[in-house]
Amino acid sequence: FYDFWWHPDGKRVVTTFDDGTAGVWDVATNPPTRTATWPLAASRRWLEFAPTGDAVAVLNVEDWGAPVELRRPGESKAARTLTPAPGELTVGAAFAPTGRALSHSKNV
Repeated sequence: FYDFWWHPDGKRVVTTFDDGTAGVWDVATNPPTRTATWPLAASRRWLEFAPTGDAVAVLNVEDWGAPVELRRPGESKAARTLTPAPGELTVGAAFAPTGRALSHSKNV
């Protein structure tokens, strides 16, 4: 896998894989079980769970103009998409401590 992020409850983790998918895993089970999967537009992604645990921010850190997607585990489509201006590269994103806001930084 390329990246992973722990869920705030410490029982789940979200991962990205080189096959172009992301998945949420229940690590409290033995062996861990995948509880949600969704396809990604590109294989190398960065991600982070919201502090509330109900959403995941996903972005491609190597693709100029790629959007930041807000995903809800278990849903196949992005709940929201933040698209940078043409020629901009999103290099990071972070949730507010409440989980109600998401900001992203860019390299122009």
